[in-house]
Amino acid sequence: MDYLPYIGLLKREAIVAMGCTEPAAAALAGAKAAMLLDSPCERLVVHASRDMVKNAMGVGLPHCNLKGIAAAAALGAAKADPSEGLSILSTLTEEHVETAERLAANGTITLHLERNVPPVYVAVEAFSGNEQAMAAIAVRHDRFIKVQHNGAILLDEPMDTEDHPRPLHDEEIPSADLAGLTLTAISDI
Repeated sequence: MDYLPYIGLLKREAIVAMGCTEPAAAALAGAKAAMLLDSPCERLVVHASRDMVKNAMGVGLPHCNLKGIAAAAALGAAKADPSEGLSILSTLTEEHVETAERLAANGTITLHLERNVPPVYVAVEAFSGNEQAMAAIAVRHDRFIKVQHNGAILLDEPMDTEDHPRPLHDEEIPSADLAGLTLTAISDI
């Protein structure tokens, strides 16, 4: 049996993140979108795949009592700095948490469930006054595919490429291929 595809999958998918990767990806998209605004974010529209929403639904977010994909996007937008990647939630301040809580309490965060997107898909639209910015992540939790500011396209990548193929689903891995697998430490790969 050829184990290289499985080793490649592990290397591609094992990434450093603070907390669950779904909320971290939403925070990262929220931060990227909010970073492009000239003023603090006033409203968010979050678009996510059902898998992202389901996997983040009951997940507590680091350094606060908030939960879920929309709250994670609000925390990212409050921070407005995507430089930490998926570790973005590791350095939240009280001010970031208060800003995110205020956005949520004011009813200024809308969540839309998107169909016909990869399992890993989240896009966050951030608004401030007449400004609008959007950042979308797909296929990998830290892979931006689209970034826009006031209608200007800053990044526009296809969802699937040879370098970033759509991840395998469990049903796509023949169970016979899994029978001979042995336990291996990630550090041994």
